[in-house]
Amino acid sequence: PAHPSEIVTTRSLKRAFEHDGMTRANAEYLLMKTADFVQEKSEEIELSLSDAIRVTGHIQTTMLKSLDFAADSLTMISTEARNKEAAERQQDRAAFVSNALGEMPSFEPQGKEVISVSDETMQRLEQCMDLVADALSSCRQEQTDIAADINQELQSIWKQEDERY
Repeated sequence: PAHPSEIVTTRSLKRAFEHDGMTRANAEYLLMKTADFVQEKSEEIELSLSDAIRVTGHIQTTMLKSLDFAADSLTMISTEARNKEAAERQQDRAAFVSNALGEMPSFEPQGKEVISVSDETMQRLEQCMDLVADALSSCRQEQTDIAADINQELQSIWKQEDERY
């Protein structure tokens, strides 16, 4: 190397390239451009292969957990809707029995509103939930396929890296 030390200054550049006619302006320009280059490089995020694999794994895990959560939510909503429908039918039967006995049941909603849902609404809700379940299944399959593709590609990269070294 033409430059004798690790620390570079305008003066040391001029001395190292004196025979090539380096001026102070040239040396300052080189140092300024080098500083800019180092600044740009430090702002870039560089991922190694292992970092990329780790990030991909985290993304896949997060997506699968989200899909599981959505499926669980769908199951809970579906169960809750069926429970409300069963409770309404139970209440109707109790009212019918008590009316037959000349008594009306007393019903006090304990801080919760009672919402009556028609059979048509329940059917539509169940159809929508089936569509959501299908969409979740499709998403899960797509995520699994993407994960398999990524896995294959990473294995290919690993083989190439192994062959290079």
